[in-house]
Amino acid sequence: MWQDYDRDSYSDSNSPRNYGGQGRPTGFGFQRPPVTPTVKILLMAMVGVFILQTLVEVAASADAANSFLQLFGVSWDGAVKKLYLWQFGTYIFLHGGIFHLLMNMLWLWMFGGDVENGLGRRKFLQLFLLGGVFAGLSYVIFAAFDPGFVPAVGASGALMAVVVVFTMRNPNQSVLLFMMIPMKMWHMMVMIIGIDLYYAVTNDANGVANTAHLGGALFGYLWFRFGPRLDQVFVRIEKDQKVKEYQREVDARAEVDRLLEKIARDGMHSLTGKERKFLKQASRRFYD
Repeated sequence: MWQDYDRDSYSDSNSPRNYGGQGRPTGFGFQRPPVTPTVKILLMAMVGVFILQTLVEVAASADAANSFLQLFGVSWDGAVKKLYLWQFGTYIFLHGGIFHLLMNMLWLWMFGGDVENGLGRRKFLQLFLLGGVFAGLSYVIFAAFDPGFVPAVGASGALMAVVVVFTMRNPNQSVLLFMMIPMKMWHMMVMIIGIDLYYAVTNDANGVANTAHLGGALFGYLWFRFGPRLDQVFVRIEKDQKVKEYQREVDARAEVDRLLEKIARDGMHSLTGKERKFLKQASRRFYD
């Protein structure tokens, strides 16, 4: 869980990582990443949606295929002007082609399992989906200043959130860039973010939703830095809520006892309308 995010314990490049009991060496030897349950579901979802998207593009006319993209890809016109809010979720599972799909699946396979092992299934899914939503928001905000922006598709923004969390957990983890060039994980992450920043600032048309990547990366950073604090806040709120619910139940039972004593002493007719209503509701709550 979040307590595994001990920054000091990951500072030594020679020390093994805690990956659910698996040691993760920092050398350049290849070790197959774990395929965890949520990663497997997300991979299947990506493939399934891509097949559906391809069938629509093949079977429908060019205008219908474009309408499909306009409806489910995320854009300023759709998500903001027309309030197609579902676009912030649906665009994540659409892709611009087989290469785009395979690259995102590769990144999810490489880094997702380790992060899921550290966070747990529920929090990993939250990281992925909320990272994607935040990335989509980043894209449409910048698209407001450039009407030429086309709808964005793909899980890259969501994956940037996952990879940033992986990097902050394992800054000195060694990876092979392009399967050839060895470098530390944080070096590669800085390089990727730098490229996205360059294209986002210069507004060069590279066919990539760079602002979505940057939004996903920012969300991953904020999740890693402030997630533990938010967890503590939510735990405290949940604990206070349980205490309040317990006290309400104690008070309700005490009031039931008082009313039953009143009935035994003075009869049912002695109850007010409000007391009768309370006793009826309490009997359903405690004795049904």
